Amino acid sequence: MDYDTVELLIGAVLALVPVAALVVAGLWCLKAPAKRMPWFFFLGPVASLIYSWTAGSLALTLFPPPYNAYFDSGRGLDLRGMIIVFGAMAGGAAGIVTSMVFCALNLIRQWSRLRAGTTSRSMEHL
Repeated sequence: MDYDTVELLIGAVLALVPVAALVVAGLWCLKAPAKRMPWFFFLGPVASLIYSWTAGSLALTLFPPPYNAYFDSGRGLDLRGMIIVFGAMAGGAAGIVTSMVFCALNLIRQWSRLRAGTTSRSMEHL
């Protein structure tokens, strides 16, 4: 397996990891939304930003691009490994979007419950 294939696989994994983690955390927070969702609203985007800044460089230290003397001499621009960095950045952005979607779903769920309770109470007075 050459480095280009490894780079694509690592980039794809780095893009999907925060989404999967935030879906699991969001589902856990929806079990007790009054206590957990304010924390999720704050920590989800912050964790995604930290992930996007650190995951790419960590992955590049674990899977560095192969040495090439041509690029070492300054004769070209070496962009190997950039898919890994972009995968981490895309994962961080997708994590922020996932956090916002879960918080919006929680607000819609609370609003619909409140609306259903208000409607049932107004029907009782008739």
